[in-house]
Amino acid sequence: FLAPDHPTMGYRLNSYASALEDLGRFEDAAANYVEAERILRDSIGESTIEYGTLCNNLGNLYGKLGRHEQAIPLLERAVDVYARLRGTDDMWVSFPLLNLARVHFNSGNRAEELRCAEESLRIRLLHLPEDDELVDLARVFRADGLISRGETAAFQEAESDLLSAYRRTLNRRGEAHEGTQLIRRALVNVYEAWQRQRDAAHWSE
Repeated sequence: FLAPDHPTMGYRLNSYASALEDLGRFEDAAANYVEAERILRDSIGESTIEYGTLCNNLGNLYGKLGRHEQAIPLLERAVDVYARLRGTDDMWVSFPLLNLARVHFNSGNRAEELRCAEESLRIRLLHLPEDDELVDLARVFRADGLISRGETAAFQEAESDLLSAYRRTLNRRGEAHEGTQLIRRALVNVYEAWQRQRDAAHWSE
């Protein structure tokens, strides 16, 4: 039998938490991620890919639950672990960065959203085609973050990027897909900040 604090128990709890998350049992998933985080931190340490992945998983879940203050340090830790162990341009680094951008999107911190999304987008463009779905997702949060600049040129750039991403995502996934709806929400944000209320109303329908 394995000891309760054996790393394998942490891995199993992480997998179980992920399954619970897929079922929509977010609070149960969070409790299992927290216990897995403790086990891995105490057994294999924080400077491991496995620990970084767990931080990313738990931080992303906290973001879904609206627990932004808990999500941010975990996701920042995942970025740091991945960057140190795999290099700052590695594709893995882009995932907690994008999750950070999403947390800042939902909390309204557009300056930080822009910073995280721009870095995630930069990394993804090193590895993927410009029209890849993962690139478009980073581009959406970057476009929303551009609102923080409060300039007409920034609004125009955001509008152009979002409309292009919308057309591609609509063709790939359809109108009801969460990615398509995310872009519509970002367009509403941009048009409201730009004081184009008629366009904002159109995209909020």
